[in-house]
Amino acid sequence: MHDPIAIALAEDIGTGDLTSRYFVGTEERSARIFAKEPAVAAGVGTGAEVFRRVDSQLAVRVVREDGSPLAKGDTVLEIRGAVRSILTAERVALNFIQRLSGTATLTRRFVEAVAGTRARILDTRKTTPGLRALEKAAVVFALVPKVSAALWERSSERDSVSPPAHDDLKRSSVLTRPPPKRSFAPRVRSQSAALTLGTRQRDRLTWRKTDRGLL
Repeated sequence: MHDPIAIALAEDIGTGDLTSRYFVGTEERSARIFAKEPAVAAGVGTGAEVFRRVDSQLAVRVVREDGSPLAKGDTVLEIRGAVRSILTAERVALNFIQRLSGTATLTRRFVEAVAGTRARILDTRKTTPGLRALEKAAVVFALVPKVSAALWERSSERDSVSPPAHDDLKRSSVLTRPPPKRSFAPRVRSQSAALTLGTRQRDRLTWRKTDRGLL
């Protein structure tokens, strides 16, 4: 089974974090991950699991669930335990949370931009290799947070680290977004362009993310 957490940890620390091992003590400390600007939380459960994988003795508390709106300064995760373990895990955990929260936040902005129109924001299969399930989950958290949270909980009962299955995400899209009578998929260069299309009462709107931003 594909395990993005294991792959990320292997890439980042390999056989061990030498800096933490030789220059950081073994005392216990507390730490928190918090938002530096308004955002939509995503990847929080994945980030928490990273800390647990590195050290099962760490006490990790999820303060804001995936799909939650965040204000500047809001705490997302709290961690307590061996400072060496916290520092070993924090970079990988932050990578997941920052990337997936960015995906959810940008999605929410586009959803809000076309609110009150017949335009709809849809995800596509153009995802980062190896992160498809996580990125699609982040989009669902931004679109229908209550439904996505339930999907995550059901998935967690089967596998404590797996994100919602692709089929579950597809079903949630069908249940929450009835198919329009007609469709088209323009390339959108900005949020204002999305809003312009929405005010013209277009039926569907898709966007995709590239290294250069939105096309």
